[in-house]
Amino acid sequence: MLLAEETRDIGPKMPLVLRSCGRSIGTLTVSRLATDVVSDDVVNCAIGRGKEKHLQSQQVIEHWIRLYNCLIGASYRVASWPCSDSSEGIVDVLYRDGRGPLIALEHTRIEIQPWETQAAGSMNGFGPPGIRQIGRTLEQGLRKLSAANADKRILLLESDSVAGSIEDQYARVRDEASVRSLRGGVDEIWGVLTAVLETENVIFTNRIDPGDDDERTLCSLNLITGEFWRLRPDSIPF
Repeated sequence: MLLAEETRDIGPKMPLVLRSCGRSIGTLTVSRLATDVVSDDVVNCAIGRGKEKHLQSQQVIEHWIRLYNCLIGASYRVASWPCSDSSEGIVDVLYRDGRGPLIALEHTRIEIQPWETQAAGSMNGFGPPGIRQIGRTLEQGLRKLSAANADKRILLLESDSVAGSIEDQYARVRDEASVRSLRGGVDEIWGVLTAVLETENVIFTNRIDPGDDDERTLCSLNLITGEFWRLRPDSIPF
């Protein structure tokens, strides 16, 4: 059903006809100049969002390296940022501790929807849509890391949601053939939770794979005070 129709001029004798039905726009007739201007604005906006995401990713990586250093008692620093575009197929960062081993790290964000945490059963591929997306995201990150020239390769999975857990989502796709075949080229997979990063300046991390029961890696860091917390083995009920 036609909900609205508006006609106005953009440039001499160049009508713009908008027919909106729900969320869809039926017809747009504009001058070539106006189209170019709109296209440039869209491209510039997309570039701006891409740069903002890249900077946010770099900040999370730097915060995580700081937390990782606290956990293992090291002083790793960023050696280089090879990748400025996540679609290039190059890992995000290389870092090392003095003259120690070179570590390649790929950071990716996992979008966890509340309803996905309750989803059961299996559909085509990885299962429900959210789980399939996580599977594809894992494949991309694992593939980039497998090709990296480094002494150690780490995949860092970020979530900014308290709904569900990265561990649970990863457990649902790790045994898929496509993920399992690429997993051999990566040394470790870590989760980083940034849900309270903006409000409390605290990040949490935990090694997801391999997950050794005798080595507790769940920990957090207050980025302002430097307060480091680690889950003690004797605090876990058996």
